Formats: sequence, C-alpha cells, structure tokens
Amino acid sequence: MNSNSQEDFAWLFSEEAAPLLQACCDNVNDRVNAVRIAKMLRKSTTPQRAAMIMELTGQRMRARAKFSRSDEMLMTRRGLEQSTSEPIAWFKARRFSGAENVADICCGIGGDFIALARRQDAARTVGVDRDPLCCTMARHNASVYQCPDFDVIQSSFEDFDAGPFDAVHIDPDRRVDGRTVNADTIDPPLETILRKLGNVSAGIKLAPATIIDEQEARQLSGHNIERNWIGDKRECKQQVLWTGRLAQNAGNRTATSIRDGQVEQFSTREGFVDTPASVANGVGKFIFEPHPTVIAAGLGDALANDRDLKRLAPRIAYLTGKRPANTGLLSIFRVIDVMTTNVRRIGKKLKKMGVGRIEVKHRGVELVTAEQVKRLKLSGTEKMTVILTRLTTQRIAILAKRKKVRRDSD
Repeated sequence: MNSNSQEDFAWLFSEEAAPLLQACCDNVNDRVNAVRIAKMLRKSTTPQRAAMIMELTGQRMRARAKFSRSDEMLMTRRGLEQSTSEPIAWFKARRFSGAENVADICCGIGGDFIALARRQDAARTVGVDRDPLCCTMARHNASVYQCPDFDVIQSSFEDFDAGPFDAVHIDPDRRVDGRTVNADTIDPPLETILRKLGNVSAGIKLAPATIIDEQEARQLSGHNIERNWIGDKRECKQQVLWTGRLAQNAGNRTATSIRDGQVEQFSTREGFVDTPASVANGVGKFIFEPHPTVIAAGLGDALANDRDLKRLAPRIAYLTGKRPANTGLLSIFRVIDVMTTNVRRIGKKLKKMGVGRIEVKHRGVELVTAEQVKRLKLSGTEKMTVILTRLTTQRIAILAKRKKVRRDSD
C-alpha cells in the first residue's frame, strides 16, 4: 500500500469521514441510485475517497450476514469473504477455554480474533498478520467489539514466535493462486505450519475440501489430530484441524452444525469412517439428507450406521428409514409417494394433490430433469418437496413433505 492509500484509509475511519459514511449508508438503504450517491460524495471529498466510502458501505451491508456490528467495521471484499462468521467464531473460541494467552495468526479483518479476545478466561490475545492493512482493520474491528486486553502486530508466520502462547489459531491464505484444496499450496503450507508450531496446540482453518495426509499431519504436529468440518445453517463453511489439547476428539472426524444458536455434532474414529452403510431395497417412510458438513467430512455412512438408516443407492447421500431421526445433522422428509421420473406424470400427480409450490432436490439424476420439474406450472395451495434420485440403479421421484426436526435435547 503506497503512502497516499494509507492516508486515505486512515481518513476512512476518521471523524471527518463518519458523516459521509452514514449518509452513504442511508442513501443505499433508501435505494438511491449509485450514480447520485457518488456525485453527492464527490462534492465533499476526492473521487478516490468517495469510491472507498461506497465500497466499504457495500461490504458492510454484505457483512450483516456474518457480523452483528458490521456497520461499524472496516473490511475489504477479500477480507470479508475469508473471514469467519460470528456463530462459527464463537463456537471455535470455546475450544480455547483454559488457554490464557492466545495468538490468531493471519488474523485478516478479525473474525476469529474478536471471538478469541472476548473469551471470559482470555488474559492476552494477539492478532498477527503480515499485511499492515489487515492489522489496521483487525485493530479497529476489535475495538468496535470492545475486546479487552488485545494487541495486533505486523509479522509473517515465519517470523512470529508462537512458543510463549498456550494455543494458536491460524488461517492460512487459500487463494494464493486461486482457490485450492491442496494443503501444500496454501500460504504458509500446512507442512510448514505443523513443523513450526511443533507441540503448540493449534486450530488450523482450512477450506472444507482441503485434502491432507492425516498420518503425516499427526507426525509433524506430534499429536493425534481431529478434523472438524463446521457449517453455519445449511452450508459447510470450513474445515479446522485441531491439534494438542484443542483436539477434544483426537483421532476423529467431526461434523458440526450451527443454527439459531444451537450446536449439533457427530464424531467418529477414523477407522469407522469407511464402513459402508447398507443399501435399501425400497424407500422407507422417511428420507434423510445429511448436513453438508457430514457429506464434506465423509461421515454419511457412519451417521447412517449410527442411526440405523440405509442409503438409497451407493455414493448417493440420501438415506431412508422407518422412523424420524432427532438430529439437526439430518433434514427429514416424510414420504408421500414414489414414482418414476416422468415429468408429465409428476406434474399430473402434483396437480391432483393440490400442490402449487415445490422444492426440487436431486442427486444421481440429470440436471435437465430437475430443471423440467422446476418449470411445471402448478396452481394449488399445498407445498411439496420433489426428490429426484436413484433407488439402487433405478431413477425415481419421491414426493415428500419436510418435517421439522425434534432435536435430542428438546
């Protein structure tokens, strides 16, 4: 960042810029044309600063899905995209209970850093990033959340000494040469991270699809590791490699779903992951769709075996059974009818049932069939889910009703 850009960014969160940011936000909320907003801003500041205000306002609005105080935060588009949302960050921070001195390396705009700094037992939390702009944003955002006893320092991972810390969190850059699922091409590479941290307990944030050699990771870290796939609502957001005392389920794969403040997990030993679930001879009373974290973790078979469910077909995620399963890790559908994937017959059946709105889901069936079903013209009042999939090798359409999950804790 050149000196002019640094000066402009420092101005962006000054008292002078505050009213312009607020005016821009108000105009956007009122759906004022972007060209008019830009003209208004340029009457009060430079074109460069006007553009920065509009960009930041747009990012803050997008950030509302992740942060409760986004309207006061500083961020860039890339920083926001790579940041951890509040619900997931709070969940991860609880793993650090008992660790007084914690470092968040490659802290970015501070999503995880803020949650770590706000832990009740946190004595000192240090954010670390080699990018001075990220350091500025993390420091500001931690102040927005009134984090106590924190510091942010500019340093590369290679130059930072993690030895004095009880535990560390690190979020390596996964977009060095575009998106990657190779643990050796993130920056810093996973092997470098594990070698340098040694016996320091760590939470290493990776992309959900990142491929790692678990045996090598265990040898490099000196610990049994836990691979944890974490999702917010109906998406798998990240994979975390827990080492040392942070690996609460050492030697396991764990799928975690966070929704509306509720956390549900399924964890099993690595040795049980590959035990295949039985394939059903027919469709049961209920169909189950595993949460994306379960699918990403490769725990579909293990969860099916644990809940006495069967797959509809090999390598198809949908499961079936006689009774509903009380877990938020499975979406439940009550089966109404099973038929062929003939689109015309599906349409006639739906009309006869008074269905006017449909949700179409598909696995193992051509996309074109799903699109044709979505375009059916219906006019009833009922809502139905149409699941296009396979029963062993036969293509089928399952008409079903979504069922509300009664969780085990209810």
